[in-house]
Amino acid sequence: MPLRRSKTDTHHWKKTPPRPWHVLVVADDPDGAELMVRLLARAGHEVSSAPAQQATLVALTRRTVHCVVLNLSVAGSGGNLKVLDAIRTNPDDRVSGARVVLCSSGGTNRLFAWESGVDGFLASPFHVDELIAQIQEVIERPDTERRSHRRAERDLARDGGRRDPTRAPGVVR
Repeated sequence: MPLRRSKTDTHHWKKTPPRPWHVLVVADDPDGAELMVRLLARAGHEVSSAPAQQATLVALTRRTVHCVVLNLSVAGSGGNLKVLDAIRTNPDDRVSGARVVLCSSGGTNRLFAWESGVDGFLASPFHVDELIAQIQEVIERPDTERRSHRRAERDLARDGGRRDPTRAPGVVR
């Protein structure tokens, strides 16, 4: 299971996010999707789920979705990568502009994720607090900084996670 439960019953995230964001969970594992939906709802988000690519695209055009969480497992990661590609190449700005957090427990590497256009990336296993923090960061990041953030993260992934001390923060090659 990609999510780890806290060892205590106390939760470290805020019970109510700054505003009730709508999060769409797309997962290739129904049990993992159900757990993620429950945990995000308990954190105060409005949450829905979509089982397939077409349902995801329809959900994105019917109402405001602040963040899409793609949860990939080892067995079915190809389907959600198709969803990410369909989101990014869709001519409807409501769809192509969606903010996407990719959660991967399989062979999807960080570099591929950033090159594919994600706004946030979590490698499994991860704690629910990390997911909630990633969603908040992605939603609150200004539109003007999304592209430069992806480039910086892509460059970091290319460098194997090592920051180049000769580059100033925020400078994109």
